[in-house]
Amino acid sequence: MKHLNVVKETFLTSLPLIAIIFAVIIFVAPFENHFDYVRVLIGYVGVVLGQALFLIGLNTSILPIGESIGKNLVKLKKVVWIILCGLLFGLLAEVAEPSIAVFARQTHILINEVHETLFIWSMGAGIGVFVAFALWRVVKNFSIKLTFIIWYGILFAMAFIVPIEFVALAFDGSGATTGDISVPFILALGMGVSLTLSNRKDNSDIFGIVGIASIGPILAIFIYGIVLSHIHGGIPPVGAYDPGTAFESVFEILRGNLRAVLIAVVPMIVVFLPFQFWLIKLPKKDVKRILLGSIPVMMGLFVFLSAIDYGFAFTGEYVGSAFLDSSMPEWFRWLLLPVAFVLGAAITLTEPAVTVLRRTTRKDNGQEN
Repeated sequence: MKHLNVVKETFLTSLPLIAIIFAVIIFVAPFENHFDYVRVLIGYVGVVLGQALFLIGLNTSILPIGESIGKNLVKLKKVVWIILCGLLFGLLAEVAEPSIAVFARQTHILINEVHETLFIWSMGAGIGVFVAFALWRVVKNFSIKLTFIIWYGILFAMAFIVPIEFVALAFDGSGATTGDISVPFILALGMGVSLTLSNRKDNSDIFGIVGIASIGPILAIFIYGIVLSHIHGGIPPVGAYDPGTAFESVFEILRGNLRAVLIAVVPMIVVFLPFQFWLIKLPKKDVKRILLGSIPVMMGLFVFLSAIDYGFAFTGEYVGSAFLDSSMPEWFRWLLLPVAFVLGAAITLTEPAVTVLRRTTRKDNGQEN
């Protein structure tokens, strides 16, 4: 019954998204190829089922791993070990994040001199360093208000010396790092540390860790842009965004996303096992439940990403271009603003990371998930 409720909740939150999409592609700019309607429908069903599977497995795999590691990090006693583990797990969570690979690929298309792999590891290192800093803040009970004031003050000051092409790009990168794998894990890690130290802290320490961690990729991209500008004597002109056909066939979509999912989930399981035997020492039944729970996580993420690539990616481009078509009257373009508002809100409702944040908040308040 609990699993059915997850599917029902996912379906209801996704209704505004599919409603606005079909309103546009039926009444505003109908498809010429009728099969495209089937493609959108398949994409929608895949998004709903994929998200539901992902959330079902999340509660028995990624979240328990993060919480268990967080609660047991204090056994290391020395703050330096807690910080180093936070850096390691933050780095692993981000390098494995599928959205980071997409963001790096798009950046390389626009700025050919950007090296995709180095760009990914730079953002991952930024997240890792600031996850470590966030855990240090919890241990030392340092003011979170002062933390944000200081670091964002530094970022805004740096914006004056960073190449203009990398200013907006850095903040986009920060958004890309808060994805389906990293947010649940980092939230759970922070929750584990905070609740373990609850005898001298309130539960507000649980929150803010993702916000602090998100500073990392902004700073990393700023530094990357400055170094790249120095090497090349300035940033070369940004090229046109022409991704072409990202996948040649359905097979290419499935193969590409299978690789992304395995890279995203398997390293966390592999790193968890040594910690389990050395530090955490959960009962065998709990370890078995975590390992089995990773299966629906991988299946759900695979279906979700494939459905986006197959059915929704081209739909977003089509909807945007339909409102900006030169054959349409000038006033018609302004309708894109309310449509974009509804789409943005609907997409946020279907975002797994947002659902995880909501559930974490409810859990912190002692409510049922």
